[in-house]
Amino acid sequence: MAQKKLFILDTSVLIEDAGAIYAFGDHMVGIPVVVLEELDQLKTEPSFRGRNAREAIRVLDNLRLKANLREGVQLDNGSILKVLVPHKTEEIFAGTVSHRAADNQILAAAKEEKE
Repeated sequence: MAQKKLFILDTSVLIEDAGAIYAFGDHMVGIPVVVLEELDQLKTEPSFRGRNAREAIRVLDNLRLKANLREGVQLDNGSILKVLVPHKTEEIFAGTVSHRAADNQILAAAKEEKE
């Protein structure tokens, strides 16, 4: 059996297509918690970004009713969606770059999940 891959989605992917979480077949899909925070900030915009952020939040809210997103929820296409909450962001980026930057939090979530 082939090893499952982990696909990490950032805010721009979900803004472009809220249904992107279903595009990865029998693999794992990770959404770093910072992406949820960014979607929450965008949802009040009257633009297409705001509309798409609201749609992405609705999709995730519906999945949250099935199972705990931090533990992972099985999607109908066989993949597993999981919200990633990094705990070592500051440690990973110590002395190099800002650990508070959203992109760095996304990278930290991916690194921790890999480990």
